[in-house]
Amino acid sequence: MQSVTSILLVTKTRHAAAESTAVSVARWLEARGVASSTVSAAHPARELADRARAADVVLILGGDGTFVGVGRKLAGIDVPLLGINFGQVGFLTELSADDWQPGLERLLAGKMITRTCVLLAWELLRDGKTVAEGHAANDVVVGRGAIARVLPVRVFVDGEDMGLVRSDGVIVSTPLGSSGYALSAHGPLVHPDVRALTLTPISPFFKSFPPMTLPVEARIRLETAAPDGSLTVDGQEGLPLCAGDVVRVRSLEAGLRVLSRTTGTYYRRLRERGFIQTDEPTERS
Repeated sequence: MQSVTSILLVTKTRHAAAESTAVSVARWLEARGVASSTVSAAHPARELADRARAADVVLILGGDGTFVGVGRKLAGIDVPLLGINFGQVGFLTELSADDWQPGLERLLAGKMITRTCVLLAWELLRDGKTVAEGHAANDVVVGRGAIARVLPVRVFVDGEDMGLVRSDGVIVSTPLGSSGYALSAHGPLVHPDVRALTLTPISPFFKSFPPMTLPVEARIRLETAAPDGSLTVDGQEGLPLCAGDVVRVRSLEAGLRVLSRTTGTYYRRLRERGFIQTDEPTERS
């Protein structure tokens, strides 16, 4: 990647440790001739995007949720993201909160690799008109509302009617998000370098609809048939759904650029974070 002269630090909202570390990181960068500025992850999307465009790298200090939320706000912005973990799992955040200096040394030395991850664009139509739209880094979920009952959703892929799915909901996920809610619903783990989408029903009635891995170009249409339901984006934004609402989901042409170290592998991280559990201890490099 190109030389790094400016970094935007984005901290987890109201998180004292992340904010304190951001001060230390800023001083560390200044001593190496790298400019930086700091904002909260709660910053409005448009203002955050403007700040990100002026930086060479966005450094996110928070957990996986903060990383995903910032990534969603920066959809379409051509700037790589790097994370320092202040969460519990830290699957998406590359650097440790206790030992971030070696990782930033690698960044400034140009020894990081950049992955372009799939992003989603979604649109909610009611009576044929668009009433809401946005982006997702992890997943878009059409789920049931306040009453615990089976939710009928008619699924279309590339215009083809796949049938009426009776379940607790349907998840459309990116490879990045396949390690989240979709995995809990028994969807497949997808390597982040694979350009694909996953379609996973949540507890389908009589297991009538299996999880599916789809080409990244697939166009997905979910039609709700129940009087109440919900649309959830990345587990962070939600909208109520009415009978007859349509949710359209596709991949975004511009992906999310994510930085990672050249040492270690995705498979090692799966073991270290507990996604794959065996009787053998994980070797650490």
